[in-house]
Amino acid sequence: MDVRWVLRDSIRIAMYLNRRHGGVYVYLCDANKLVGTAALYPRVLGRTPYVELANFFIMENFRGRGIGSAVVEELLKFVKDRGYKGLMGYILYSDSLKNIVRRLKFYFNLKAHIKIIMREYGRTFKGTKVPVFRFFIY
Repeated sequence: MDVRWVLRDSIRIAMYLNRRHGGVYVYLCDANKLVGTAALYPRVLGRTPYVELANFFIMENFRGRGIGSAVVEELLKFVKDRGYKGLMGYILYSDSLKNIVRRLKFYFNLKAHIKIIMREYGRTFKGTKVPVFRFFIY
């Protein structure tokens, strides 16, 4: 798979199948400069097929422009067109609680359903114990 499309302005999305890990790598470029990444992995929860959105990252100087939201919306269309219910993922392991809150706000703004997984806890890079959140976007 080698899917490419223009998201907006000069931001382009390129997707490549990773046969070794069974997922798809997503690269976001602006004028041939890498500005973000993500990984997509097929998952089944119960009997429902989802695609896990993992390692989603937008370079800091490109944040706040709606690029991340637009990428998630495009990826959601992409997976739904292929028979999946939607995207899911986890919010965990950060360098600070502030960044976990930033991520939660990002997904809330996308109308994600966010559940705290009470039995699981992670630690920030600084060692602070934090809950693990799972999100779903339909």
